[in-house]
Amino acid sequence: VNPRAALREAVRVLSPGGAILVAEMIADSPWGRIYLERKHSGHPFYADATFYTLRELTRLLEEAGLRVAASTSTLLQEPAATKIVTEEPARGIASDASFVCLLARAS
Repeated sequence: VNPRAALREAVRVLSPGGAILVAEMIADSPWGRIYLERKHSGHPFYADATFYTLRELTRLLEEAGLRVAASTSTLLQEPAATKIVTEEPARGIASDASFVCLLARAS
């Protein structure tokens, strides 16, 4: 899968005023690092997954001619948490979030 080509195609077919939503487990986040370890150890669910840092993801969007118009973050709990709690998503990019959703529009 070529993310640059996929994003260029998304921009090409995007309706005027339209947007795309990109949801990503951030590679250098606490949960992202765990999933990367699983990928590298050959876990069948993660073996073909690709994870990006927030900087890489933003760069991919910008290179395709998109700008982030809105964002939401979640998964603020540490992977080693003994009690998992339901989280409310945070508006914007929370520095300690492992999962983000980016709403991107053509620039």
